[in-house]
Amino acid sequence: MNREQNLVEVFTKMATNIAARYTIDIQAATAIKGKRPEFEELMQFLQQLDKELTTQGVKTLEAYKNETGDIPDTLTKEIKQIITDTIEQFVKKL
Repeated sequence: MNREQNLVEVFTKMATNIAARYTIDIQAATAIKGKRPEFEELMQFLQQLDKELTTQGVKTLEAYKNETGDIPDTLTKEIKQIITDTIEQFVKKL
């Protein structure tokens, strides 16, 4: 496995774990309130998830660039796709 593939795999696991944490937060809010959060609150969770995944993606790419001196376009596209896929899976769970 090359360096890029390893990074994609690690970022995929990280994104999945971050999304799982947000799912747990929604479940906790539901248990506390006794009902599912309102649509606006769910959208806030979604926006926070998107922001956190994007921030982690940028940090990951910057770290890669610091080590190698360059960021391949394919790696950037893969990170973006992971973020998109993770958000889509999160929305489906809502």
